[in-house]
This record gives sequence, structure tokens and C-alpha cells, in this order.
Amino acid sequence: LYDPETTIATLAEQGMEGLEQFEEIFNAIPVMLCGLTQRGVALAEEQ
Repeated sequence: LYDPETTIATLAEQGMEGLEQFEEIFNAIPVMLCGLTQRGVALAEEQ
């Protein structure tokens, strides 16, 4: 989503809106990983 090397410059260009968006994505990562893990377990159990 964001290149770590250009994140600060990108956020500076986008202002607070970009920062809020980044925070939203950052906060969603654990939930996303849990969902992927649960899906993986479900697929493994099917086989």
C-alpha cells in the first residue's frame, strides 16, 4: 500500500486525510491476519 521509504513524503503530500487512511489500514492489519489464518485453517481441515 505504502512504500516504507516514501511513506512520510506521501503522507505529507496527502495531509491529514492520508494519515487517517494510513491509520485505518494499520489498525485493520491484525483483523485481516486473523481472517486469513481462520481461512487457512478451514481450508486445511477440508483436505
